[in-house]
Amino acid sequence: MLEINKTVWIALAHGVESVADAGAGVWREPAAVRKALGELLGVLALTHGQLDLEVMLGAEQAGDAWRSVIEGGADTSLRELTLAINDAFRPPKVWGVGLPAPGHVARMLGDESERATLKVGLQMASRLKMFRDAGAAFVTIDLSGVQFAEQERALAPILRNAGMYGWQRALCVPEAAAAVGLEDKADAILALDSEESGLRDGWQQGSAIGGGLTERFWKEGSLTGPPAPRFLLFGRIPGGTSPGAIVAAGRTISSWL
Repeated sequence: MLEINKTVWIALAHGVESVADAGAGVWREPAAVRKALGELLGVLALTHGQLDLEVMLGAEQAGDAWRSVIEGGADTSLRELTLAINDAFRPPKVWGVGLPAPGHVARMLGDESERATLKVGLQMASRLKMFRDAGAAFVTIDLSGVQFAEQERALAPILRNAGMYGWQRALCVPEAAAAVGLEDKADAILALDSEESGLRDGWQQGSAIGGGLTERFWKEGSLTGPPAPRFLLFGRIPGGTSPGAIVAAGRTISSWL
């Protein structure tokens, strides 16, 4: 598991769209992505900035977009985009890629069979090299709507390749209760809908289950109590969050720290 100290891990993609005021179209403009990320990193005191590939590809024609990614047809545009992302980060802040489970991608491609899902897992694993070459430092797999046990064989090559690259590997689950049994499967478990107050005891025991920056947080901008000596704050900026709300949330995080 991840040896946590004071970690703030935020999925930024929807924030990029908001700050750039261009919606999903911003992902076709690497320079605009770099500029928006620079603004976000200036107001969010994070250690880990996650960019979810599913958001970057957009909802329209999702199946065609994923087919292009896993078959290598999108390599040129993705290479330019990932290099722009890397340019926005300065140590000690690091960035990484968020991926859906292979079964989710297989479903979008129209074939949910076990064989197709395993093939997608292998193809996704091979595409990680592009992100490594651009400077990524971690990968997060979103398990929303799936069970790890159902996806374990398809996930194995992704997690194995990430380990060979020296990356941190995270699994994203809906809430902390879904992390049971997963602690030894990745370096961190990231819970989308778990309040910070319910995670404190685990953090003090060395648990690398993150949360606290829930959807409610991005609307109300509050964290309870003083900061824990060790913590793993995690959250995903929701779609439609205004730049003003992001700035307010950043102030709350900085004040809490």
